[in-house]
Amino acid sequence: MAVKVSVAEAKSRFSDLIARIRFAREHFIVERRGKPVVAIIGYEEYKAIESILEDLEDIQDAKEAMAEYRAGKGRPVEEVFDEIES
Repeated sequence: MAVKVSVAEAKSRFSDLIARIRFAREHFIVERRGKPVVAIIGYEEYKAIESILEDLEDIQDAKEAMAEYRAGKGRPVEEVFDEIES
């Protein structure tokens, strides 16, 4: 569970927050006037989330391409490969 901190607290304790994120793998939600404005997580976690999001985008693209093909708007893959090769 993420720890909520104010912008002022995050600014004054930034080095401490970074250490806690890096070594204790904590997460922080920075709030301004009680509303969340940013999440701070470790870099490795960020990269893992980014990879998952890219995979989800690829899946969505594949679903859209399949729907277009089924609707008669696509081309057979062989035709695409022939075009690439020439």
